[in-house]
Amino acid sequence: MEYITMDGDTAVIHVSGRYDLIKTAYVDKELKEAINTHNCKKITVDFSDTTFSDSAVNRQLKRAYDMVGGKDNFKIVNCKGAVLKALQTANLDKFFHIVA
Repeated sequence: MEYITMDGDTAVIHVSGRYDLIKTAYVDKELKEAINTHNCKKITVDFSDTTFSDSAVNRQLKRAYDMVGGKDNFKIVNCKGAVLKALQTANLDKFFHIVA
């Protein structure tokens, strides 16, 4: 299953349903390919169809944020419900640019 699509120089991460430790392994692989092969400079995480995320996702988001140089090149969109609550609980809503 593909979890990353390219939009110009932006990798868009889109995971439906549960985004957990198992799926982070696949996303990591695709993200490395996007950066190394497709010259990805920015990352957008689209949580529109994500119903759950865990601490492994939080760690992955931090790594991805660092991979593209921080706030100007990294954003989270369509974040709501349990996923937004998980990010808020980890205080990541203060760290990342999140658009509900």
